[in-house]
Amino acid sequence: WDQKADVIVAGSGPTGLPAAIAAVEKGASVIVLEQGKEIGGCGIISGGILSIGGGTRIQKLNNVEETIELLFKKLSNYQNASAKRNDPELLRVFCNHNPGILEWLEQRGVRFMNSMTKAGSGGAMHQKAYHHIWWDKEGPGAAFVKTPEGVTSGAGLIKPLEAYARKKGVKILTEHKLNRIIRENGTQGKVVGVEVQAGKKKLNFKANKAVILGTGSWKGHKFMRKLFD
Repeated sequence: WDQKADVIVAGSGPTGLPAAIAAVEKGASVIVLEQGKEIGGCGIISGGILSIGGGTRIQKLNNVEETIELLFKKLSNYQNASAKRNDPELLRVFCNHNPGILEWLEQRGVRFMNSMTKAGSGGAMHQKAYHHIWWDKEGPGAAFVKTPEGVTSGAGLIKPLEAYARKKGVKILTEHKLNRIIRENGTQGKVVGVEVQAGKKKLNFKANKAVILGTGSWKGHKFMRKLFD
């Protein structure tokens, strides 16, 4: 093995960084692999909006009445095209944790504006309600909202989480692409590590406890796009 850690995380975006932080806070050694030259994936070029609910403090500030049960009911309405494929058990876990996401992010350096975009007011492509992630300057993605208070930006999510993760001891390697998952018995058995492409070199990373895949959403997969389009 070329390198070892308790947890190997593939991807340094909105999935990978929180996963790495959760692991390191529980005492694990963590390596994050990012195939690009920059950290953040698609998250850092996003417009800086976050669809969360269940009764967050910002929803309350904006007189939006919602509970975990109301959120679950809305997202389990199978007459809604975007909800009809949701797994009820996973959805229940998702909804139960939704209100705490805001506080979790804020405790790790992410800032939110007090304003929010209410459901149906974000244009044809954005029918959900959104919380606004604050950043002091626009870019690298286009801001969804601009106010005298600041702008929304995916950088406002990624940069604070990156800084927090590094401070806690997470090792982040850019230009390290995951090639394949390594199992004990070839294609079967326990996952023990990953093969990584770093330039012209192929490296093997051992995972003592877990490999976490945070390599992007279904939008990057043609078949999955057809299911939802």
